[in-house]
Amino acid sequence: MRIRRNDSPNVLKSSFLKITILFALVSAIILVSAYGSYLFFANEMLNHEREDLQSLGKMKAERINDLLNNCHSDTNIFIARSSVWKTLMAIDAVEEARRLTKAITNMLQSGKNYRRILVVDMAFQLVAPTISHRFEPIELSALREAVKTRDFVLVDLHRIEDGVIVYGAAHPVFANDDSNGAVVGAVYFERAAQQDLFPLLELESTSSYSLETLIARQEGNDILFLSPLRFKPDASPLSFRMSINNYQTLAGNALVRGQFGLVTGHDYHGNDVIGTTRAVPGTPWVMITKRRIQP
Repeated sequence: MRIRRNDSPNVLKSSFLKITILFALVSAIILVSAYGSYLFFANEMLNHEREDLQSLGKMKAERINDLLNNCHSDTNIFIARSSVWKTLMAIDAVEEARRLTKAITNMLQSGKNYRRILVVDMAFQLVAPTISHRFEPIELSALREAVKTRDFVLVDLHRIEDGVIVYGAAHPVFANDDSNGAVVGAVYFERAAQQDLFPLLELESTSSYSLETLIARQEGNDILFLSPLRFKPDASPLSFRMSINNYQTLAGNALVRGQFGLVTGHDYHGNDVIGTTRAVPGTPWVMITKRRIQP
């Protein structure tokens, strides 16, 4: 008996079509599965990124708070020295002035990174140490406020004559070390931001090119960037500013709208970024820790 073969062109086309459809279905299932896996892992990576940014931002904010709190504590301890208030009250003036100069020298050499420690009387004239010093307007304003409010006052970041960027604290001095007594003068503790504040911002940021932490404040109708900028290395601290109306930047949103926490937006360079923003207590600063979103 002769076997009849069913290999007509129509049959071959039908088989090929079925195989093609089957292959397409299998491919589609694989692609959908792969895309689902991609979305899952991408979401996991984004969540991990968010957690890292929040942890890093929190850690740096705490370090800045510790730095400012230590400065506050140091001024409190210093004004309690009898040589400080006795010199200002002209009690055993010569001997107490000598002791005060020694106390200032010891504090400057203590490794706490103070650049200058100055004592002024109620006319805001320098009493100690015996050096020539011209107070910047922001420093004199803080000293006046400290005397008026009888409290610690932050001296905000500013550039002085030699180009160094400094900040510090002003604190009133009370007669007989009695906080309820008369104010007899004030002290000014000055620090160089390049020595302690800016390095705190840069910690852990060198491990990734796209990671950056910075601080900014509002100044009139502008956002003034206070710290070094990774993507504008030619812009020195306190020199680069943007309009306060630029709400697309994380700094603008934080300073104008008070949008704190984990946010997305643009940085000062126009990059799409994800970041965390925090107000720094006791200062007009906002701190931003952000990473560029890869396209």
